[in-house]
Amino acid sequence: MWDVVPKGGANAKKGSWGGHCVFVPKYDAKGFTCITWGQPKTMTLAFWKKYCDEAHTLFSQDWLTDKGSPAGFDQSQLQTDLHAIR
Repeated sequence: MWDVVPKGGANAKKGSWGGHCVFVPKYDAKGFTCITWGQPKTMTLAFWKKYCDEAHTLFSQDWLTDKGSPAGFDQSQLQTDLHAIR
């Protein structure tokens, strides 16, 4: 599990190990599960908050249709919200 190590020294500083892009297919109230080097790895919410500096999401065209998206999803509102945080 990836977690924040209190008093971890220089190796625990944000950016001290460079960057690493991972796919996060699962999350719950306890944290996230990512795929790194071909293996699943759990990361705590504290780890995510401290070390994650960028996140992306993918929406397929099928998911964006009425048949694929969850009830109440508003693509127009999402675009408005994204423009507001630029």
